[in-house]
Amino acid sequence: MSNDREQRIDQLVEQVGNENMTVAEACKAMYEEYGQAAVTELTESIGGIATAYCDACSTDTPAEDGECLVCGSSVVSDSNSVKESYLGGVCPDCGEDIPDAADDGEECVNCGHVFSIERGVDDDFDFQDDLDGDFDTGMTSAGFGTDEDYGYYGDD
Repeated sequence: MSNDREQRIDQLVEQVGNENMTVAEACKAMYEEYGQAAVTELTESIGGIATAYCDACSTDTPAEDGECLVCGSSVVSDSNSVKESYLGGVCPDCGEDIPDAADDGEECVNCGHVFSIERGVDDDFDFQDDLDGDFDTGMTSAGFGTDEDYGYYGDD
C-alpha cells in the first residue's frame, strides 16, 4: 500500500471518528481516489463494518444500512445471514451452533467446514436444456472439432 494511500486512510478514519464525515462519504472518497480494494482497507481501519454480497460488485463488500459502501447498490446485509442460511443454524458436518458473527467463507472452529451463504438462482434465467448434447457435440461447439477432424474413425 502506498504511503499516500495510508495517509488518506488515516485522514478519513479521523474524520469519521470526529463525526465530520459519514462512513459512506469516506468510502465514496476513497473509492474515487484509489478504487474498490482501498474501500475495504478503509472500512477495516474504521472497524465494525459488516460485509454483504453485492450483486453489482459480484463480491462481498463492506456494507452499512443495506447499502454497498463501494457502489451504493442495495444489499441484503444481516450480521447472522450465514447462520440463517443453514438449517437450524448449525454446522452440517459436526452439528455445532454457527456463531452469530460468522462470515461467508469462514471455517467452523470445531470441524473446519467452510460456511457459505446460499446465493440462490435467478428465477428469470432461461436454462436451455434443449441445447444439451453429447460429448462430441459439446467439444465441437467449444472449438475442438470432431474425432474425424483428428484422424480417428472408430476402433481399428
